[in-house]
This record gives sequence, C-alpha cells and structure tokens, in this order.
Amino acid sequence: QNMSQVKARAKLTKKVIENLEIKPQEYAVWDTDVISFHLRILPGGTKSYCVYYRVDGKRRRRSIGSFPTVTVSDARDSARKIITAAKSGGDPFGERDRRKQRQTVSQLWDYYWETHAIPKKSASSQREDMRMWNKHLKPKFQKISIEDLHFDDVQKLHSALRRTPTEANRVVALISKMMSLAIRRGQRESNPCHRVERYPNNRRERILNEVELIKFFESVEREKQRDPGAAVMVTLLLLTGARRGEALKARWEDFDLNKKVWNVKRETLKGGSRHAITLQRALSDRAVELLVDWRLDHPTPDGLVFPSEEDPSKPRYDIKKQWDRIRTEAKLANFRLHDLRHCFATYAFRAGLPLAVIGEQMGHLSSSTTLRYAHVDEREKRRVAEVVSDAVLSGD
Repeated sequence: QNMSQVKARAKLTKKVIENLEIKPQEYAVWDTDVISFHLRILPGGTKSYCVYYRVDGKRRRRSIGSFPTVTVSDARDSARKIITAAKSGGDPFGERDRRKQRQTVSQLWDYYWETHAIPKKSASSQREDMRMWNKHLKPKFQKISIEDLHFDDVQKLHSALRRTPTEANRVVALISKMMSLAIRRGQRESNPCHRVERYPNNRRERILNEVELIKFFESVEREKQRDPGAAVMVTLLLLTGARRGEALKARWEDFDLNKKVWNVKRETLKGGSRHAITLQRALSDRAVELLVDWRLDHPTPDGLVFPSEEDPSKPRYDIKKQWDRIRTEAKLANFRLHDLRHCFATYAFRAGLPLAVIGEQMGHLSSSTTLRYAHVDEREKRRVAEVVSDAVLSGD
C-alpha cells in the first residue's frame, strides 16, 4: 500500500493534539477509540474534529468543533452519538441541511424584484417597494426561510405600524405579493398575510365644492404674479384630469391646439410603457385658451411647455412649494395636488358622462379605476333613492 494512503492513527488526547506539527498540506489523524472520529490539521494551524458516518449508503463527514475550543472528550462523545443515530437509520444533520437549502425571504425579495417589480411596476412604485423592504421587511424577515414565515410574524409587524395605518397596509400588501410568488413556485402552500385584518382605508381624497373652487381660483390668480408657470400648470391639471408628471414632461409638439388635442407620450403615462397605453386627451376651449396665452407669453425654443428656470433645456422638477402656497392661501390645507384629478373625474361623473369616456380622458385601463376617482356625494345618492322610489310607487 502507498505510504501516502496510510492513515495516521493515535488515541487523540489534549497532549497528542498539541504536539501535532503543522504541515504545508492538510492532513488527518484518526482516533483509535472511535474509528470514524478524526482530527484535521490545516496549513494555517486550525485543528478541527470531524466524524464520518453513513446515511442511505452515502458517506458523509461533519465537523464537530475546533481544538481547543471543544475538548477531546466532548468531541469524541458527539462523534459516538452521531454514529449511533446514523446506524439507527436517522440522519443527525438532515434537518439542518434542509434548513440550509431552504430559500430565505431575502432571496425571495431578489426574485420578486427581478421578475415582478422591475418588468411590471413603474419607477416610482419600484422606489416605494425598495423603501418598504429596506425599512420594514428586511430588518425583520430577511433571514427567515420562506416556509417558516407565519401569520403571527406578519401580524406583529402590521400591529407595530398601527400609527401609520396606510403604511402598515402597504407593507403587508408587499409581503403578500412576495408570498403569492412563493406559492406559485411551490415554496409554500398558503399565504401568511391573508388573515391579517387591514386597517380601515380612510379615503384622503378631497373634492372641492363651488365655494372652495372660487377661493382656489382666486389663490391661483395670486400665484400667477409669483410663478406664472406653476399657476398655469395647476389650472391645466384641473381642466384636463392629467397627472402631474404628464404636465411636467409635456412638450409643445404633443399638442394640436387647432384640433384641441393633447397627444400624451407613452413614457410620461403611469404604466404607459409597460401596458402599451396611448392617450389622446381632448382639450376644452378654456384649456386651449390657457395654453395659447402661455405659449405667447413664454416661448420655449427647446419645446418644453414648463421648462426649468435654472436650465430651460430641462423640464421643471416639481411645483410643491408653489402648490403649498396656493392651497394655504385658499385655506385648503388637506387638499393634495393629486386631488385635482379626483375633482376632474367627479365633476365629469356628476355631469352624467359615461365612466368609459371619463376613463379614456384620464388614461385609465379600466372603469373600476375611474370609479374610484369619481366620488358620489349625498345629493346624488339621495336623487337615486328618490328616482327609484318614484318608479316603484308609480308602478313604472
């Protein structure tokens, strides 16, 4: 037999191990008391206890600990227990191996991000998902295996965020979507988020009444003296139902003011590039007049309707400061810029226009989305009740 294949054997003791020399290559010394028990000596000086055992005919080696952290007698006892368990048909490390092979919630996040968030969500939605993951989910769940995440874990996090109920609901919605993907991949059987009772969704939308509209437009007129571009943009949003981003990125080439049409580019629409949405938005006479006057007073060589004051070749970044002035002066502190879009849909709905037509103007994919924007007030609901009552009682 080749001398290099001969196993070095000795009864492993503290003194024997301390006297083992460090060699340029790894080698092992096998215990004479427990045959499969041995010590590995690495070139760097590390000395670790190991044991061989068989499970289903396959030979496996496990590390038990390192010398001198673990004593020889403790390591030998552990080796005996492992060998005995294996001979009884069990796998001492089987469950631990299975846990290591399980994917964690952090790995599921990576899958969600690559296969769902990036290809299917807008840039702003991606940023929001990433923010919630880093702030709420990653610190709590990243190391938990996908199948070990339970209802109690999600419920506890949801309760911890109760002071910000909207945020709490959105966090649960994000992890719920991730779990749905895990179920689809066969990584778990049920969604731990389904029984988490969401906090009531208090609608934050504000629709201006006739008196508030007067105060609003008076405030917009005052803003024209300070920032005419912001005032024109705010008015345009209310008259067209457009989103802020659509107006900020608008170019004159998108408008045909003779035909009273705004051809909104796909890349400026929410989800436009992902859903292949195109939008030809009709303009009212008042909106056309607003734009004509704005272009005459503020011509832009680069074609941007609302260019940046610092760099006219780029669009304005935002009008948050100007908007805060407008709503504060109009005493509409809780009125958001996006509520202009809700106002547009609501007034169109009250005028009796079909949801499909309103949705087309606003760039919605479905009428159900438009319905969330078109708010029904008490007078309209009462009118419905009266009409039905009259019809029933008259026998019509």
